[in-house]
Amino acid sequence: PEAELLARGVEPFVAHPFRTPVVFLDTSGWGEMARDSVEGRGFVNDLEAQWVHQACVILNRELRTRGQSLSVSVLTFYSRHAQLIRRSLQPPAYSTFGSLKFDVVGTIDSIQGQQSDLVIVSFCRATTRRRLPSGFGMWLQDPRRVNVALTRARRGLILVGHRHTLQNLHGVPAAERLYRHLFTSLDQRGDAMSTVRDLQ
Repeated sequence: PEAELLARGVEPFVAHPFRTPVVFLDTSGWGEMARDSVEGRGFVNDLEAQWVHQACVILNRELRTRGQSLSVSVLTFYSRHAQLIRRSLQPPAYSTFGSLKFDVVGTIDSIQGQQSDLVIVSFCRATTRRRLPSGFGMWLQDPRRVNVALTRARRGLILVGHRHTLQNLHGVPAAERLYRHLFTSLDQRGDAMSTVRDLQ
């Protein structure tokens, strides 16, 4: 509850269009544009990388208007996708984002034991197939990694992904339960969680 968070000195961060502390940016409505692709020996997702960049622009603009700065980490399950996001954000100075202090821009494993005020998680894998093979997206079906990704934020969590794909992952029962709980919460907890389908 918000009152309990405030009593503990934690103020949830909200800013249009991120009207709740937890936001799922759903790329499912973007058809083939939302699909991942293979780059070298790994997976990337151009649309998700664009939305991560745009989210950082929006957050930075809002923080600058408020005269604040916050720490942020950008996480993904796939190293090639992390490289794409880093190129998009132009490290190491991140000079265009003066109000965002980047802690980590990398894979989930690189934030073990750390937290940031804001965390952006890009899931990367996305397909329009109706039925997914049980081995599809195995990195996304590692409950430990998913748990780490979802619990590193102190004030705001932005998830960027393809709902259809994540809801249809199967093969690891614990991961299936975790994603089922996530999307049930998104549908039912409008006070704390919301979905955005377009950042354009």
